[in-house]
Amino acid sequence: MRLTSVLVVTLLVFGTRCWGQQSSGPAAIFNLTATEQAKASDAVIARARTGTPQTLMVELVAEDIFSHEVPKRAARGLRYNDSAILAETRDELSTMKQKVFPAGRIGNASISQDFSELPMLVIAVPDYGSLTQLLAHPKVLSVHEPRRLLPTGSANYSIVGQPVDISHNIKGAGQTIAILDTSFPVANPIFSFNNAPIACHDEQHTDATGGGNAYNTGNCRIAAALNFAVQGQIFNAYADNQVTLHGANVAGIAATFAPSAKIVAMQVFRDDGSGGEPFVVAAVNWLVTNSFRYQVTAANISLEFTNTAGQPVLYAGACPSDALATPISRLVSVGVVPIVSSGNDGSLNSVPSPASSL
Repeated sequence: MRLTSVLVVTLLVFGTRCWGQQSSGPAAIFNLTATEQAKASDAVIARARTGTPQTLMVELVAEDIFSHEVPKRAARGLRYNDSAILAETRDELSTMKQKVFPAGRIGNASISQDFSELPMLVIAVPDYGSLTQLLAHPKVLSVHEPRRLLPTGSANYSIVGQPVDISHNIKGAGQTIAILDTSFPVANPIFSFNNAPIACHDEQHTDATGGGNAYNTGNCRIAAALNFAVQGQIFNAYADNQVTLHGANVAGIAATFAPSAKIVAMQVFRDDGSGGEPFVVAAVNWLVTNSFRYQVTAANISLEFTNTAGQPVLYAGACPSDALATPISRLVSVGVVPIVSSGNDGSLNSVPSPASSL
């Protein structure tokens, strides 16, 4: 995963080759049916056959569960899911996961991380037999190796009409922007309403969500700050180095674009700049749960996924089977607009994930 530089989503529609279509060898080589092999890449299957333990992302089929939300919204006159509908969906997802993974296992594979709002899990798969059981299960949609992240970042105020909005006093009051990025020094005056550096000092305790920093209210524009990249650690609120320049830049752009909005800071990169797909999925999962509490209306995701060599993987158009498609759609289901970078690569006919998932 890496940070990327364009904050406005670019969605191109060309010939599509999606992430989930990587297996190309004869299924007989792996003793799998064609349907089973299509759920994972040849590389994942081949590693399992050599006995190499793997940590894999698993997505389950949940279209039937999400379809239940449509009549519920209609009956309540809602455009988006409310907390009651989310709770019912969460229960259905939990029940499905328990059926697929009785006692948290399938074969010798076990759950390493669960995302309560999403039909997704991180699974430790120690052997080939356990992988074949996963692939054979009808509720398993896809199995893949977690992708790496790279950051991106820049902006153009006039392109998105910001000066016009400001002239009409549209400044983001009563709304919150989630920033999925590196950590950044929140004590910068730009993150206060009165340009005071002391406004966002860390009160050194964890907020009610767990794993976050709680800040004094009033002039501080940081509603919450959470670390999804380093388990057990809070957001690195005072980091000020080459890595955190990206998070500071992106959050600063958001703060100046919408000078009356608050910010939820979500660290999905380690302090050394490395990151992985589970961090982003965990952050999105938290947002789905807490968007109402913090009045989150937009989520900025200025990053792109890369291959094992650290190079961005580009797709010729929309990719609805991308592993981030479901998390992104769940943000939309609660009224959060995902703003995803179109990458740093300057391609005229392709976009990276997660932009390709939109």
